[in-house]
Amino acid sequence: MLAMALLTSAVYYSGLSGPFTLDDNSNLLGNKAIQINSLDSTSLKNAAFSIQSGPTHRPVSMLSFAINHYFAGSFNSTTPYKITNLAIHIGNGWLVFVLSLLLIRRSQSLMPDRDNSGLIKKSTILFSAFIAFAWSLHPIQLTSVLYVVQRMSALSGTFVLLSLITYLLGRTRIINEQRFGAIFVFALAPAMGIVGVFAKENAALLPLYISAIEATLFKDEKPWHLWNRLSKRTKLIILSLVTLAVVVACYWIIDITQSAYRQRSFSVGERVMTEARVLVFYISQILIPQISNFGLHHDDIAISRSLINPWTTLASVLCLTGILLLAFRYRSRLPLFSLGIFLFIAAHLLESTIYPLDIAYEHRNYFASFGILLAVGQLIILLGDRIDRRLVLVLAAAYIFLFASVTLLISRNWETDISLYTAEIRNHPDSAILNFEYAGLLEQYRKHDEAITFASRAISLNPDNIAFRIFLALLQSRNNMAIDEENTAITADLLKSGTITPTATLLLGRVMACIADECSSLISAAERWTAVLAVRKNHPRKLGQYNHMHGVVKYYQRDLLSAQNSILKAIEIYPGNIPAYIDLAAIYSQSNQTEKAIKIYRRLIQMDADQSSSYQHKIEALSIPRKK
Repeated sequence: MLAMALLTSAVYYSGLSGPFTLDDNSNLLGNKAIQINSLDSTSLKNAAFSIQSGPTHRPVSMLSFAINHYFAGSFNSTTPYKITNLAIHIGNGWLVFVLSLLLIRRSQSLMPDRDNSGLIKKSTILFSAFIAFAWSLHPIQLTSVLYVVQRMSALSGTFVLLSLITYLLGRTRIINEQRFGAIFVFALAPAMGIVGVFAKENAALLPLYISAIEATLFKDEKPWHLWNRLSKRTKLIILSLVTLAVVVACYWIIDITQSAYRQRSFSVGERVMTEARVLVFYISQILIPQISNFGLHHDDIAISRSLINPWTTLASVLCLTGILLLAFRYRSRLPLFSLGIFLFIAAHLLESTIYPLDIAYEHRNYFASFGILLAVGQLIILLGDRIDRRLVLVLAAAYIFLFASVTLLISRNWETDISLYTAEIRNHPDSAILNFEYAGLLEQYRKHDEAITFASRAISLNPDNIAFRIFLALLQSRNNMAIDEENTAITADLLKSGTITPTATLLLGRVMACIADECSSLISAAERWTAVLAVRKNHPRKLGQYNHMHGVVKYYQRDLLSAQNSILKAIEIYPGNIPAYIDLAAIYSQSNQTEKAIKIYRRLIQMDADQSSSYQHKIEALSIPRKK
C-alpha cells in the first residue's frame, strides 16, 4: 500500500501549492477564531465552534484547521493545509483497503464452495487493492483534497470508515462467539460515528450503511432469523409502519425547510427530480470520468421542471429504479455488488434529496464513490471467471491508470487561481457562478474590461441574481464608467422581494466601503437599494443592518439628519449593532451634539468591555472629547 500512497501524492503534487478558494475565504481566512497562537483550552474551544455551518457547527473539522494554523503559523501558503488534506485522504485509502478486505472475507464465508461467485480467496488482496487504488486516485475525490475547507468531507469519511471497520470486526466476533464483540458493535462503532457527525453531518447516515451491510452480508444471522420467521402479513405491517414514519419525517423536513426553498430557484419536487439526473451523472463520472464534466460548480445543470422536462429526468428515474431492483434481486448471488449500490444511494439521502442545498457537488461522493467501485470491483473479478485472469488484471490496472491520469491533469489546473478558473470557465462556460467568480478574480488582477465582460455574462445567465448585478455596478464605479441605470433599477426591483444571498449582503457591504473612498458615482444607486431594504420584512438583525447601510449612504449624501434617524432606527431594531453605534457617535460629533456623542462613546466602551472585538480601533479613533 506504500505504492498507493506514493502514487496518490504524485498525482496531487501539482495542486498542493494552489490557491484558497470559495468557502475557504469565509470559513478559514476570514475566521479569526481559528488563527490561534497557542493550544490552550479556550482558544481551541473558540476555534472548534467558530462557524455556524450545520446543526453541529462541525467542531472536529474546525479544530483540525486551528491546529493546522498553529503549526503553519499563518494562511500565507496553502501548502500545509493541502498536505494535511492529502495525508487524511491517503489514510482513508488505507481504511478503504481494510474495509474492502473485511467485506470480501465476509462474502466469502457466505459461499465457501462457490468459485463462480468470483470471490476466490487468492483474489481477495487484489480485489481490495483495486478498490483502494481506484478510490484514492479517482478524480471525483479531488475537491476533498485540494479545496481546503472540504477537509470536512474527508474527516467525516475517516470516522465513517473507522466505524464500519470496527462494526464488521465486532459483528464477526459476535458470530464466532468471541469476547468484546458487543463492545465493538454497540460502543466503539457508534462513538466513531458520532465523532464523524461533528466533522460533517452526513456521517449521520452511518446507521443506513450498517443496515445495508446487514441486509446483504448478515441477513441470515441473529437477530435476523427472527425476522425470517415472521409471517408475510406481519412483515408487511412492519414495513408499512416504517414507510409511514419515513414519509412523516420527510414531510416534517420539507415543512421546516420551506423558508430556505423560498431562496432557491427550484421547489422541493423539482430538486428531487433533478437529483435523479444528478445521481446518474455522478455514476457516469465515477465509472468513466471525463475532465470537462468536473468542476467547482454545477449550476449549469438544468433544473427538472417535470418528469419529461427535460426528458432525461424520467430516463434517470427509471435507470436508478432498475439499478436498485437489480441490487435487490442479486443480493444473495452478488452481495458486494448489491451492497455497493445500496451504499451509494444511502450516501446521497441527505445531500441529494429534499434538503434545499445546491444541486450538485463532487465532494458529496467522497464515501458514496466507494459503493460504486465496490460494485465494479466484484464485476471485474467475476470477469476473471470468463476470460484469462492476467487480462483482467491488465484491464483493472488500465482502469486505475485512467483515474490517476485524469486526476493528475485536473490537479495541474489547481496550480494558480488563474489556471484554475481558466479551466473551469472552459469546461463550464454556462455556469453563472463561475463567470461571476472569474470576474472577481480578473478584477483583482486589474483586468477591468474582462472582469466587466464576465460579470455581464453572469447576469445574462442568471438575471435574477442580485449579487451579480451589485457587483457589476461596483466594477463600473471603480473603473470610472457610467453606472448602468437599467441594472440599477432592476436591482432595486429584485431587492423588494428577491432572494438576498449572503454574497449579495457582503457585496452591499463592499459598496458601503467603496462609496467612502472611490465610488462616489455609486451613491445614488446605493441610496435607492438601501431605501428598499430598510422597509423590507426581514430578520431584526438583517433589517437593522440594512437601515444602518441606508444611514451610511445618507451620510455620504451629506444629509446628516436622515443619516442619524436611519442609524437610530437600526439600533432600535437590533441593539447589538456595534458598527451602527460607531457611525452614530461620529455623526453626533460632526453635528456638534457633543453630549450625545460622549454618551454613545461610553456605551461602546461597555459593549466592547473585553476589548477583543475587531471594532476596538474604530472606537478609539472616534474624535470625541473624553469627558467624565
